[in-house]
Amino acid sequence: MTDQSYDSITHYLDRFWQQAATAIQQVIHDSELQNYAFMLWASFSFIMLAHLLFQYVVNGTSLGNIIQTVLLIATVRILMNHYDDLTSALWDTSEGISSGIQRVTLGTSDLWFASGFIQDVMGAISSEPISWTSPVKIILATFFLYTSSCFLTIMAFVAATWSLWGYVMAKMIGFFMVPLILFERLSWLFDGWLRLFIGFLLYGILARINVILCVISIQAFFDLPSGQLPTGQSFFFSMEHMSDLIGLFCIMMLSIFALISSGKFVGIIAGGGSGFGQNMREIMHSISHMK
Repeated sequence: MTDQSYDSITHYLDRFWQQAATAIQQVIHDSELQNYAFMLWASFSFIMLAHLLFQYVVNGTSLGNIIQTVLLIATVRILMNHYDDLTSALWDTSEGISSGIQRVTLGTSDLWFASGFIQDVMGAISSEPISWTSPVKIILATFFLYTSSCFLTIMAFVAATWSLWGYVMAKMIGFFMVPLILFERLSWLFDGWLRLFIGFLLYGILARINVILCVISIQAFFDLPSGQLPTGQSFFFSMEHMSDLIGLFCIMMLSIFALISSGKFVGIIAGGGSGFGQNMREIMHSISHMK
């Protein structure tokens, strides 16, 4: 990957984030879409209040049930009114944690530092000239090394942008999931969306940590100072002694495996969460029956 192509990719991703942020605001603040979401809230609220009134007329109902229903309806409306602020705050928290960890460990919070670091290290590697008459093991070793380095650079880009992509996707649809908390038989849809949203936030943190570990492992291999690109340096590998080359290849493969496994790590953490909608009902029930 050349410096020009690297710069064009980073500029594209920066523009994507700017345009995605604009698209989010357009979706959330569109009057027709807002009316649809608030219509869902009003419909479910009416059904709940009508059911509560029916219970009161037929069997009678306690004051606690009335308070529970009103609190649930009001809480859902508050969540809808402040949906943009709440989700943005969670994203900023996730980014703040991951950027802070990178700043402390690598000395920089630049999102694209890892990709640029890997690219510069691979560009600084040199060896004896290789031709078709070279031994097969040397040709294969060189091929696999540079193939794995290119793939690792791509994975570093993906790790930096996948959480952003997922956050944009989840936030665009999440506003319409919030009213479903009111309807118990549909609240599982909101719970699923919440796990999706939190999962992408956690992925941003865990993937950034894995990228940091990739950089640290390469820095340790080449004995490089932390947080600095290998500008002006050259790393020579002798094909007569393959141990160093094999060691670097193993580091590359371990880094790739770690980045690929980031999603599984998130699944282990986020998969254990219970339903938020049901928990909210239980909280409102506890509040309404406090003495």
